[in-house]
Amino acid sequence: MAPIQKGDKVLVTGSNGYIASHIVDILLSQGYLVRGTVRSLERSAWSQKYFDNKYGKGKLELVEVKDFGVKGAYHDAMQDISGIAHVAGDVSFSADPNAVIPGTIAGVRDILLAANKIPSIKRFVLTSSSTAALTPQANTKLRITKDSWNTSAIEQAWAPPPYESARAWSVYSAGKTQGEQELWKVAAESTLHFEISSVLPNANLGRLLDDSQKQSSTPSWITGVYNQKSIPEQLKNLPPQWMVNVVDTARLHVVALTDPDVKNERIFAFGETYNWDGILQAARRIKPEAEWPLEGDGREDLSEIVPRERAEEILKRNFGEGFRGLEETLREQLESY
Repeated sequence: MAPIQKGDKVLVTGSNGYIASHIVDILLSQGYLVRGTVRSLERSAWSQKYFDNKYGKGKLELVEVKDFGVKGAYHDAMQDISGIAHVAGDVSFSADPNAVIPGTIAGVRDILLAANKIPSIKRFVLTSSSTAALTPQANTKLRITKDSWNTSAIEQAWAPPPYESARAWSVYSAGKTQGEQELWKVAAESTLHFEISSVLPNANLGRLLDDSQKQSSTPSWITGVYNQKSIPEQLKNLPPQWMVNVVDTARLHVVALTDPDVKNERIFAFGETYNWDGILQAARRIKPEAEWPLEGDGREDLSEIVPRERAEEILKRNFGEGFRGLEETLREQLESY
């Protein structure tokens, strides 16, 4: 029997965000109810309207949690909940590890221990990141397993000051790494009455549910190239890496909440490797009338992601198809413009 039944209510934190809104969409489409937390009901009004129109009123309930860093922030929101998708996190990209990492660790511990006091909760899934396992490196062979952790990012993030802007990515990655490590630490130390998993997505691309998502972290990469007709300087330094369709990331969260055979595991959401050459070639086929830069720089991602096979297997078993490729994903995003 599935741990969460149709009609049960799932808490999705940060539910108006890019990944989280797709999790909400899939849960509602499968007959679950959703309570979503947002920092501002006013700024999230599009989400309520969108899902009310699509699935009918009463299926999505939004509650305001203005500061999810406060101890007990989610206590009221998790009453009568059967599962939690904890997606909300620090995306400030501060270069100061003290401003990001301790709060991230404390936040994961707090929501887990609060959830452990709610008897109805059966599943908990944390949105981690590919950066909890590795930092992409161009033209470098890496082998990533379920036991891989991005210890180099932790070292770089916590190096002595000054905390200059170049450190921001290491701080973000270290926060994701140490935040997810805290998930497994709490589970080892405590007797949790529910099962846990984490999802580690790489660069999420794909369909936008609202115009506000054009400036979300990874979708903004494509938005920037589309609008500026060139690769923005800040993107040129990004190494080639893996991408994943945001719907596949959302599906893996839903699987972690609902599939009785998927529990207590790290799920690696890695769809396909990409570089700027591949993106631009696909973009020209999809929107030939637009003005696209001529080429990227030819670098490649050579990493081997061993747990990817497991993620694709559970996608196929639950949704009838595996990861969507780069061109299909770009088509879905560009058609949202």
